[in-house]
This record gives sequence, C-alpha cells and structure tokens, in this order.
Amino acid sequence: KLEEQKRAALELQKAKNQLLEPVLQPNPQNSKEQKARFESEIAAYEARLAQERKAEEEKAKETAKKEAQLQEQEKARIEQERKKAEAEAKLKAEQEAQEAELARKKAAEEEKARLAKQKEEERMAKIKAQQEAKAIKEKLAAELKAKKEEEKLLKIKEKEEAQKRALAEKEEKERIKRLEREEEEKAKRELEEKQAKEKAEQEAFEKARKARLELLSKSKLNFTFTQADTFASSNMALSLNGKKAIKSASLKIKEFVKNNKDKNIKILVEGYTDSIGTAADNNRVSLRRAAVVANELIDNNVDYNIIEPVGMGPVEFKNPENPQSHENRRVEVRIIVEENPENPPATEAVK
Repeated sequence: KLEEQKRAALELQKAKNQLLEPVLQPNPQNSKEQKARFESEIAAYEARLAQERKAEEEKAKETAKKEAQLQEQEKARIEQERKKAEAEAKLKAEQEAQEAELARKKAAEEEKARLAKQKEEERMAKIKAQQEAKAIKEKLAAELKAKKEEEKLLKIKEKEEAQKRALAEKEEKERIKRLEREEEEKAKRELEEKQAKEKAEQEAFEKARKARLELLSKSKLNFTFTQADTFASSNMALSLNGKKAIKSASLKIKEFVKNNKDKNIKILVEGYTDSIGTAADNNRVSLRRAAVVANELIDNNVDYNIIEPVGMGPVEFKNPENPQSHENRRVEVRIIVEENPENPPATEAVK
C-alpha cells in the first residue's frame, strides 16, 4: 500500500509538471491573465488531488481496519485450532496410553497362555512318547509272536507242500508213463494203419497197373499228338497241322472201326502233361487237351459213343529223365478192342 501511495504521488507530481511546463517556460506572449488562469487551474487540480488523496487515505484506513479485523479473526481461529489440536493430541495420547496398557496386559496374558499351552503340550508330548514307546514295545512283542507263529505255519506248509510235490511228482511220473504207453500204442496203431493203408494202396496200384497193362495190351491202334505239333502255341486251340494230323488219324480210325464191327471198340483219348505246376492244374489241363482232340475226332465223323477223353496228368512221361520236357505234353489216342463184348474195357482204372 505504501508503494501504491508513492506511485500515486509521483504520478501527481508528473501531471503537475506537465501543466506547469508551458507556464514556467519563458514566453513573452503569456499575459498575466493566462498565468493567473493557469495558477487557478493548478490550485483546483491540487485541491481535487488532495480530495482524492484523502478519499484514498480513508479507503486505505478502512481497508487496514478490515485487514486488522481479519488478522484478529485469523489469529483467534488459529488459536482455537491450536487449542483444539492440543486437546485432540492430549486425548489421542491418553487413548494411546490406554491402548498401550491394554496391549501390555493382553501381551502378558498371551504370554501366560502361551507358557501354559507350552507346558501342556510338553506334558502331552511326554505322555504321547510314553504311549508310543509302550505301543512299539507291544508291537515288537506281537510281531515277534506273529513271526514265530508264521515260521511254525511256514514249516507246516512247507511240509505239506513237500508232500504235495512228492505226490504230484509221483502222479506226473505215472501220467508220463501212461502217456508214453498211450503214445506207443497210438504209434503202433498208426504204424499198423499206415502199413495197412500202404498195403491197400499197393494192392490197388498193382491192380490198376495190371488193368492198365491189360488195357494197353488190347490197344490195336495208337496215335500220339504232341502239344508243340498239335496245339497253337500254349493255347488249347488246335493248330492247322494238328487238325490235319487228327483228320488223317480219323480216317484210319474209321477204317479200323468199319473193319471190326463185330468187336467191342473203345477209343481212349488220353491227355498228358509235364511235371511243372500242381497235380490238380495238370489234371485239369490234360483233360481239356484230351477233350479238344476228342471233339476234333467227332467233327471228323468218328462215333462219339465210343470216344472217352481222359486226363492222365503228369504220368507215363515220354522223357522220364526230364519230367519237365515239352515231349511229355501230349495227347495219345488208343483204339482198344475187346474180344468179348460182354466184358467192357477197364476204363475206370485208367481214369
């Protein structure tokens, strides 16, 4: 506020100097009236400034008074707050003291309870240790007793098992002997059956061989058609040379049949294979080849009633030293003549 008053005084002096400057400067043209007028204006301006200064001073006093009142109020408020804070601090200190005392008492009680609990736990632990020691002692005694009982039972069990093993070994030996006897009897029976079967097969083979020899002895006319010369490549179709050969044979067969009308004639068409492949496949192939030749004979007007195609398979090789030779793949046509019409040729054996 003092600074503001100083600034206002300086501004007043500056304004006064500005008003007086034209008057104070020497000017011969200024008259006394002008000077008087300027002085009266200055006096009026000073009076106005004095009034304004007085109003500002009164305003400053009023402001200072209000500020003093505010300072007193603030001071009273601060003092009230100080007293209130002191009272609150005192109350807080008393409360903290009470709480500290309560905490001390509580801690003392807790410590007392902890010591009592610890003492009780130690007492219970001691009792528990005594009980456990007693239980261990009783358990050891029971285990020792059980072990003795177990050893006793084990000895009895071992004795019984030894007796069972001895009995089982005895039964096993008897069973083995019985099985050996049964095996021997079985082997003996099988050997006898095998020998009987072989004998029967030998007798059947011998019978079939004799029948075959007897049949072959009745063959009056034979034709052989090899696979290479008669069939086209490895197919079942006849080649041109094969058809010509069969046609030529057909003429001879028909001539022979014509000249022997009073006799029982059977034409066997026998197919043969080499040893390559399974017996079943070879039997099937040999029968098909025989059927092809038989059909060609029929196509050449040979009586189909006396033709019998037979699949011989891999037997009676033309080249026995090489069963796989192509020479063994053939079809043979045999003209069988029975002197007695009442006895037909033994074709079943041939089949």
